[in-house]
Amino acid sequence: GSNLKQAYDVGLNLLRTTSTGGQLVDEYLNQANSAMSLIGLNLQTDILEWLTGDYAIYVSADVNRLVNIIGNPTPSEMVSDFGIEAGILIKATNADKARNLVERLNGLIGLGGSQLGLIVNREQIGGANAIVIDLSNQGVPMKFVIGANNDVLVIGTYNSAKNALEGNGRLNGFGRYQDARAYMLPNSTTLAYLDREVLQISIGLVVLGPAIQNVFNNILEEMGSGSRSTPATPLSQSEIQRFQDMGNRIFSLVNSSTVTTAVSSDGTFTARMTVTLAP
Repeated sequence: GSNLKQAYDVGLNLLRTTSTGGQLVDEYLNQANSAMSLIGLNLQTDILEWLTGDYAIYVSADVNRLVNIIGNPTPSEMVSDFGIEAGILIKATNADKARNLVERLNGLIGLGGSQLGLIVNREQIGGANAIVIDLSNQGVPMKFVIGANNDVLVIGTYNSAKNALEGNGRLNGFGRYQDARAYMLPNSTTLAYLDREVLQISIGLVVLGPAIQNVFNNILEEMGSGSRSTPATPLSQSEIQRFQDMGNRIFSLVNSSTVTTAVSSDGTFTARMTVTLAP
């Protein structure tokens, strides 16, 4: 999308048109400004003022990795990661204020993290002195990054945030995305792009939902009790293979899906949704 500040302002204005919206907005702004002042920030001038560039919210997952966890639902299988990447990427139209936001958050996260048992470090990534939050002490094999350089502010999981700060992994060099661009609205103001892998995740989670819930419930119980409880019954290799074969047949038909919106000079709003089939 483009211009988070504009979307924020439009949202507040819409709320103000409701009977109690004006009061709720004023209360929210007062609370937000009070909270920001505690870490030396002003919501309007230090944050919203520069959120006028492009932004992206992303999520991806390694479905095969998730299937393997389900097939072997033990904490030892989860020592590396879940194979999930997610976050938000914002163009830094004012790099100094973006870096200042990171520095202010560092003090807050450092204080809160120590009380929660989180591991909080700083790491130089792509020109950013990024905050790295490690959740491994909580039994969750994931790291999150908050960092800003001259180009972007990113908050997300470690690998994807590192790629963003270093300028790697861009969609423009991705073949299926290039194919989908031919069907997007010109001069679009917002864009949602779902790659085949994301569609695979969505359908896969629906199919595997009950099994995933059982696996994670078992792991959480084991971690909480400190003793090994009766393990969840793992899926057999034939069941895992059946799920993978079914998914491959479905996903081979689709390349991607997009939703784009645009506003013309006369104020007309247009939305287009497309599904690009595999060649």
